[in-house]
This record gives sequence, structure tokens and C-alpha cells, in this order.
Amino acid sequence: MKKQKNQKSWLRENRYYLIGALFILFLGALALVWRGYHGPSAGERPGVSPALGSGGKQARYVQVFRAQQVRFQDALESLTGTVRGSSLELKCTQEEKLLKYNYQPGDFVKKGGIIAELDHVRTRARYRQAQINLKRKQSLYDVGGAARMELEEAEETLNIAEKDYQDTFIRAPKNGYMGECRVQEGELTARQAPIVFFVSTDDPFFVETNIIEKRMPEIKVGQKAMVIIEAFPGVEIPCKVLSISPEVTTTSRMASVRIGIAREYRARIKPGLSTVCRIIIFDREVLLIPKNALLEKEESVYLVDEKNRVHVCPVETGYASRDYVEIRQGLNEGDVVVLRPEAVNLKKGLEISYGQVEEYGK
Repeated sequence: MKKQKNQKSWLRENRYYLIGALFILFLGALALVWRGYHGPSAGERPGVSPALGSGGKQARYVQVFRAQQVRFQDALESLTGTVRGSSLELKCTQEEKLLKYNYQPGDFVKKGGIIAELDHVRTRARYRQAQINLKRKQSLYDVGGAARMELEEAEETLNIAEKDYQDTFIRAPKNGYMGECRVQEGELTARQAPIVFFVSTDDPFFVETNIIEKRMPEIKVGQKAMVIIEAFPGVEIPCKVLSISPEVTTTSRMASVRIGIAREYRARIKPGLSTVCRIIIFDREVLLIPKNALLEKEESVYLVDEKNRVHVCPVETGYASRDYVEIRQGLNEGDVVVLRPEAVNLKKGLEISYGQVEEYGK
């Protein structure tokens, strides 16, 4: 009990000192919060010495950028796609059993190569009978035993029989690759039903990719594109945009874009290969500055003069990417402009200081 009384007595006697110490700690905390909000001064920034204005006051520190005339390229990056070709459905006109395939899906087939064979016992028998009938009619016609019309009818019958027989062989209409089989060996075929898909290498190959709806206005037929086929890493193929689908899918809100592949690359690629595409939507020599140098409410920048004073300079802008903007009028190459001017609360004629001047590509 005596110890507790001594403690209370000590607190009562030193209460003013304790209150003063707590007040000093409170002020120190406020100072730290203020410094964290407003940032360090120019003299406290690493590598930057404080600059004094003409009146002897410390000049406001800003970040700046030098306007440059550069070759600027903007593109839609990392578009995944697939190599496609001119896909044909090979059909037959006979209702016969499919005997066999002479190639496997993915095999290269020369023009005229027999991809599949149907049962041709009946068509071959009719073809041989038509040959015999024509030969007999020809002999009779030569000795006057048959009319000219009978001979012509025999010739037409032979032509039809020959076509029916040849139709039991499914041939490659062009050079290309055998695709998916729709009818299995041993199954009965139907008239005009697809038997197998065929991808022609005589026709152009293209890459099919998709872009989001809001970027569609930026894509135009004939634009340059670069394609990397994942099977050949490090090889970038120059291409061009062939077509843009006028329709957008209702689920993903994306549109299909076809990018043509030059003929000299066809021997190395096959339909179905995965690709990564880059469509170049802007490629020109322009005077360039970052977008964050523009004042938010007007097309103007803070231009730094030779005395390190800032002045509002109206500009005319052109193409704008995500980070940069083209300046058509108002600035010259080499002019220095302030970055993020709203963040440092500048005023016309204010004297500033800055460290290293930022440049495009550095």
C-alpha cells in the first residue's frame, strides 16, 4: 500500500512534465505525416541539389521531358491466333462403301493424289459394259447396221459410266494437306455428303486471331502485322491484315481478324499451328511527348524556358497511345515540358528546378 501511494504521489508531482513530453511526441508525429504527404524537398532528393530562385528562395522541383522527333510505332500486342488455310470439303456423288484411306490426317498430298477409295465393283462393271456396247455399236455403224443416234447414245452412256467409276476415287483437287475424316472406313457414303476435309497449299495461308470490340476502329485492311509461330520461336514473319469480321460475338464481344502469310513461308508451316501476333496500328515520324505532360482540362503543356521558368503553351495533338501523344503544333524538337504538372501545383512564370531530363527510349 505504501508503494502504491508513493507512485501516485510521484505522478501527481510530475504530471506537467509528462503532459509536455506527450505533446512533443504528438507534434513529431504530425511532422512525419506532413512530410510523407508532401514529399521531400529538392535538397533531400537523392542526386538533386536544391536550386535557389532569383529571389533567393528555393525553386520548386519538377520532372521534365524533352520533346523529340522520333519514329513512333504503336501496336496491338500478344494476340493469340491459329494458322488456317483454304479448307475444302471433298464429297462423293456415289452411295458406296468407303473402302480405305491412302493418307492420314496431316499428310501432304500432291494434286491428283487418291486420298480415299470407295467400293467400285458396280461402277467398274457398268463402265466395262458401256465400253463393250460402244465398240459393238461402232462396228454396226461402220457397216450400216446402226444409226448415228444409236452410236452417240452409246458414247454418252460410256461417258456417264466412266464418270461414276472415277467418282469412287476421292482425289486431291490441289496440292495440300489431308484434314479431318468425316466418314470411317467400312461406312456407307451419302450423295454430296463430306467425306474428308482438305487444306490447299496453293491458296494463301492466313492467321486467324481475335480483337476486343473497342479496338476494332483501329484495325484496317492492309495494316502491317508481325507473326511469331510458336513451333519456330524467334522467327518473326512480316504479314498484313487481310480482313476484319463485321460481326462481334455476343459472348466474348470480340471480332475475328485474318492476317495473311506470305507465300514463301508456306513450305514451313501447317494449318493448326499456334501463333502470337502483333498488329501495327501506327508507324510514323512524329514529335512526341508523354500524355501525362498535358494539362487535364485543356490541350496545353507547361513549357520550361531558358531561365527555368514555366509558361502555359497551347498545343495541337494528334495520335495518342496509352503513354504518348503526337504534337502537331505548339512545340519544337528539343523543347522541355513539365511532367504531371497538376501534381506540383505550378503557376505561370514560376521558377523551377529539375534533375535529369527524360527522353523517349531512355
